[in-house]
Amino acid sequence: MKKTKLMMMTLILLAIILLAGCSSNDETLELNPVVTNQVRYDYYNQHLKLSNPNFSFEELEVSTYFGTFNGSVVIMFNTPSRQMIGQVVIANIEINFADSRRILVWNEGIFYGLGDAFEGNLLTIEDIRLIADIQNYNVNV
Repeated sequence: MKKTKLMMMTLILLAIILLAGCSSNDETLELNPVVTNQVRYDYYNQHLKLSNPNFSFEELEVSTYFGTFNGSVVIMFNTPSRQMIGQVVIANIEINFADSRRILVWNEGIFYGLGDAFEGNLLTIEDIRLIADIQNYNVNV
């Protein structure tokens, strides 16, 4: 029963966000193609090129775009991953994962983990809550 209520509340929240937008979010939930390519380029050159040379730039895609918050782009890539359940807790907010991929924050060409972005004031507690709602819904679908 609790799970059903939580799922309904999450669906309602997502519908409100998608239909009305979010005040802390600088853009709609569609990332500008120019920004997408820059984020992909930076990630490929900073992280994938050496660590996974068999994975080409053309294969790298943003699998989930969570939004742009105060100039910070929050995304997850389609990089190779291992099946494993994981969880991150930031400011007592639980964010669940179904595989080894993690949410990244891109700001001025630099990538941060969610915790570091929050501690560095790139993301607010409200941003973390919204990101957690989207991610936890995606994991449970």
